[in-house]
Amino acid sequence: MEERGIDPQDLANRLRDMRTGGLDWGRAVTMVHLFGIVHARDLEACGASNEDIVRSAGMRKSYATEVRKGRLLAEYVSVRDGAFRGGRA
Repeated sequence: MEERGIDPQDLANRLRDMRTGGLDWGRAVTMVHLFGIVHARDLEACGASNEDIVRSAGMRKSYATEVRKGRLLAEYVSVRDGAFRGGRA
């Protein structure tokens, strides 16, 4: 059986935690982008669509576009050392 990487529900839980993890709502979309950057490889490996992850996280479908933007940015950016601590950037 092929290894699929991280569990899609675990990714959904991480997305929900990053979006709501003690941040003001003004940064919620930024955190969704950051999720896509940080977890781009995991998202590819798990086989679930952005829409599936967002739905499992209990978020509106429109956030799937924001996850996609983060995934695309992952090719061009990296998270600074010390900038990301368990849901905070």
